[in-house]
Amino acid sequence: MENTADRVVLLVGTDGISYERASRSNLTGNWGGPTGRAPNNALRGLMRSGGVCTANGIDAQELTNFNWRAILSAADLGADAPTAAQPNEVLRVNLYFRSPAHAPDGLRGSMAIFAGVWDDRIITAHGVPEAGEVARTGLISFSLPHTTNAS
Repeated sequence: MENTADRVVLLVGTDGISYERASRSNLTGNWGGPTGRAPNNALRGLMRSGGVCTANGIDAQELTNFNWRAILSAADLGADAPTAAQPNEVLRVNLYFRSPAHAPDGLRGSMAIFAGVWDDRIITAHGVPEAGEVARTGLISFSLPHTTNAS
């Protein structure tokens, strides 16, 4: 994000678990937040095309059993205050998931979350994501067991 204004994008994939919602972006108030967020189907499609969204040697296109959504911050994070990134500051977004109805105990649900930024000005500033405008910064993936035990 050096010397540019970019929007944070999360590509969230689920399998055997239901995505519920995302909180506002930048809940910690760093970078001028908190700000809104919105789903973006065009970014989802672009990031799911081969070679566009890879992290840790994994291409999002290869994860075929997942249901995907792209969540985009509603405001740019820029190079100048108050939206400039600060060392050691956290940008937090809470994601909410739910076990499917009637999931048997022991069944596992999986999630994969690619994090990155989108800069619409790299190629053509027109609000349409294009290859080369998205930079990935990381990937987290994990699975959770379904349980009916409330504790």
